Amino acid sequence: MASTSKVTAEKKPGSVRLEYIALERLRRWPRNAKGHDLGALDQSLKRFGYIAPLILDERTGRRVAGHGRLDALQKLKASGGKPPARIVSRDGSWLVPVMRGIAFKTDADAEAYLVADNQLALLGGWEEPELARILADLAAGGALAGTGFDPDDVDRLLREQGLTPQDEGPAPRLDEAKELQKKWRTKTGQLWEVGKH
Repeated sequence: MASTSKVTAEKKPGSVRLEYIALERLRRWPRNAKGHDLGALDQSLKRFGYIAPLILDERTGRRVAGHGRLDALQKLKASGGKPPARIVSRDGSWLVPVMRGIAFKTDADAEAYLVADNQLALLGGWEEPELARILADLAAGGALAGTGFDPDDVDRLLREQGLTPQDEGPAPRLDEAKELQKKWRTKTGQLWEVGKH
């Protein structure tokens, strides 16, 4: 049996802690060049709940990560939706988990982190053959909701990887069938017996 221990961070410079802060009290960083698909974020919040905390710069009191998630929460609340899992509703406010204890030395450092937090994940790209297999499995089980991918994305990716949804082997080259029949001098309906090889 695994043992667990509770670690409590003190409120001192350099210590990181998680706090719940009212949605309406969270201030944006003045500049954020990253766009967000609020519909996809909404699906993700509804399926998985709220998982990744926002990050607050203690020096400025502004967020440096989580702008899209916060926009999606604000839209959901404004539409009368229920708070996702791990969002606490108290007296009409939604309390959001926020990572505290991080203070960037300058605005330039905070803004550089905001860019890095978004760009570094994009730089890694996808291992597309593995992504295609994972998404095909999720799609087969009806579990794509909240991933940011839809069935058309899965089909496109499978085609690009030369995989078929059924067997994930190479896609049949039906467009070459007549050419190959001529080359090998075969006809539809012929039965060939192959010996030991």
